[in-house]
Amino acid sequence: LEDAHIGIFTELGILYTKHVPEKVMDHCKVFFSKLNVSKVVRACERARLYPPAVYLYMQDKQFDSAVKVMMDRTPAYNHDIFLEAIVKVRNAEIMYKAVQFYLNMHPMEFTKLMEVMEPHVDHSRVVNQLRRTGDWALQVGQPYMKNVQAADLTAVNEALNELYIEDEDYESLRK
Repeated sequence: LEDAHIGIFTELGILYTKHVPEKVMDHCKVFFSKLNVSKVVRACERARLYPPAVYLYMQDKQFDSAVKVMMDRTPAYNHDIFLEAIVKVRNAEIMYKAVQFYLNMHPMEFTKLMEVMEPHVDHSRVVNQLRRTGDWALQVGQPYMKNVQAADLTAVNEALNELYIEDEDYESLRK
């Protein structure tokens, strides 16, 4: 097997997607360096085997594609892998789509996402996204906004002040 052609491992992976889907992930992990990744990923997506597709994208350093698959396909989502991939994406728009994805699908984990993405996003734009999503989103984003308040951005300060007034938290308002 050491000298076997790359095509054998690739075709075996494709056959696993069709006939023995439970073996696909193990095959990808063991023989990743001997696979034609794009062919196996296409086969995984055709067979709706999204976790192996995400794994292959991550190993192949195609972080944009890995994040897109996790956002588009619920079975592919893994919080830890998502956080690892989102800071490595090349297209900044994907980060803002991830903000909306977390607000809609995983609001309880939103603060963790923003802790990871904080150095990579425009805070004013994120606050505007929170406003457009609804008042509850501002509440969810409050810990994030407190973390970035030191940057002294008007949008962040105004949003926090609104929340403090709404909550009648006059002590925080004075700070």
